[in-house]
Amino acid sequence: MMLPIHINTYIMPLPRTTDFCPICGARLNGRRDKRFCSNACRALYFRNKSDEIIPATRDVDAILHKNWKILSELYTTIGKRKFFVELSILSRKGFHPDYYTSTVQNAQAKQYF
Repeated sequence: MMLPIHINTYIMPLPRTTDFCPICGARLNGRRDKRFCSNACRALYFRNKSDEIIPATRDVDAILHKNWKILSELYTTIGKRKFFVELSILSRKGFHPDYYTSTVQNAQAKQYF
């Protein structure tokens, strides 16, 4: 008679490479795979890490946000789901027509932002 054999597939985490927090240098206590001494250090690490990537997109993101804000204000003022606004009016408000996230094309091949 053969008995089923269950193999434990749990893989032990790799031991940490250092016993000190990479942010503040405090000694790490607790789990072997612990990388930071506190949530504050962990958050600071990932915030700093994202700051390395963000500068490349920060300007474009600011323009897109401003465009969205302008259109949102017009939407609440006009109160319709679809509305038409001249580009000159949008430009006076600071809208950048070169930066948008989507367009819609109607049956007559006219494009709308």
